[in-house]
Amino acid sequence: MRKITAWVTVACVGWCMIGLGSAQADDLRSAKRSGVSVRWASTTPVAGYEAMMLDGNKTIYVAKIATLSGREIREARAIESRTGKDVVLSMTGPATTRFNEQWKKHRGDSVAVVSGGRLLAVGAVSFNAASNSFLMSGLSSPHAMRVTQLWGEAKPVAGGPTITVVASQRRIAPGGTVVVDVFISGVPDLRVYQVTLAVDGGTTGTLARRQAVVDTSRSDYVFRNQQKLDAADQTMGRLGGILFGKGVKAIQKSYVGSYTFAASPDASGEFTFKARVDSSSILMDSNNRQFGFVSNPATIKVGSVDRIRPRDK
Repeated sequence: MRKITAWVTVACVGWCMIGLGSAQADDLRSAKRSGVSVRWASTTPVAGYEAMMLDGNKTIYVAKIATLSGREIREARAIESRTGKDVVLSMTGPATTRFNEQWKKHRGDSVAVVSGGRLLAVGAVSFNAASNSFLMSGLSSPHAMRVTQLWGEAKPVAGGPTITVVASQRRIAPGGTVVVDVFISGVPDLRVYQVTLAVDGGTTGTLARRQAVVDTSRSDYVFRNQQKLDAADQTMGRLGGILFGKGVKAIQKSYVGSYTFAASPDASGEFTFKARVDSSSILMDSNNRQFGFVSNPATIKVGSVDRIRPRDK
């Protein structure tokens, strides 16, 4: 009983620590946005506008009253254009209504992003009420990056952070079990991870999760020989770990945990295992910055067993 109580205590502390790391990242993003505003701007003096310097060498006249607060922008996404970089900014519903009202009075004006009294970027504006968004166009790459760093979500990069799932068998019989290992790679600084798998597919029946485990004795375990907390949540199916100190490099494929799944007696067809690409799967660095990642799935077939592949470690 003492062993069970101790394990539950460690698991609870582990998830609290991982949750704290995620909350700190959210707090940092929220703090960055709290002092940010979107304002109308012009290259010529306008009543009610104040002069601000862009990069210390260009004067822009910016409205003293903000049109939108930083918290009213949901996301910023950069796209290529003939005139440089364009950024699409998505707004909340109430913000879209207010922006639409002001847009009618400010057609032809530019829009500026201001943070902490500093002018970060200015661009021509196009408004799309149907999609709750507006477009800032003609930005330089550095200016577009400033905007997307404020509101852009973490995006996966080819060859960058990847969560890979490897199944121990290619095919299992109905009622059989399969072990799937989870690996992380392409991360230059990993301090916190949380992984949750999704199971899709199949013609009939289901694959049910029976166990989740982090085997810290494996030589390829990502936090091997480090001071850490790790946990496997049997209820929610989460695998997680957090280092007490700085992060480690996880460039090569590094093990983070395993799941055991059981096929129902009526299961058949092809099933796919993959890391969920949402808030239930998290990769974070030493500064609580969250990485976007690519989910590399594994597929098995449930039916008559003709060949079993050795477990890939």
